[in-house]
Amino acid sequence: MAKMPPIRQTYDQETAKARFDLYRGAHEQLKRAVENGFYIEAVAICESMLSDRLQARYGFLNGDDENSRRERTLSHLITLLIKEDQAEDCQKLQEIYTAIDRWRLLRNKAIHNVVKLNVGDQKQTFGERYSGLEEAASTGKALVSKLNDELKRQKRRNLRHQAEAG
Repeated sequence: MAKMPPIRQTYDQETAKARFDLYRGAHEQLKRAVENGFYIEAVAICESMLSDRLQARYGFLNGDDENSRRERTLSHLITLLIKEDQAEDCQKLQEIYTAIDRWRLLRNKAIHNVVKLNVGDQKQTFGERYSGLEEAASTGKALVSKLNDELKRQKRRNLRHQAEAG
């Protein structure tokens, strides 16, 4: 059986409530943004939530020290976690990390290429480009849910293993 990382210390109630409120607000705004066609906003919210969850996972696996809390790009976090969670034999998380990495390319296009002209795409109007961003927003939203669900499952598994090792 793979060595289980120690459970990270819990946050104090004030921090836990602040995090809960931020996530609740982000989920509500993400839903509104997608429903109203504000896809760039939705993509930005998804990136923030995904990066936060990945950063927390990295901290969990590495003892939540000062180095593990350092800000990292989404790409860097994915690279680190693919390596780290491979050691922990977390196949489902590996699949999610790979999907987030593919989504990252959609995010780049959504955020950075709305008005850039590349060879061969001069005939696309802004409306055509913008309507294509719905995929990045809806995929990002689905990945936030998948990652959250799997991290909750992993946390329950780790708690169960620690109780058994007791």
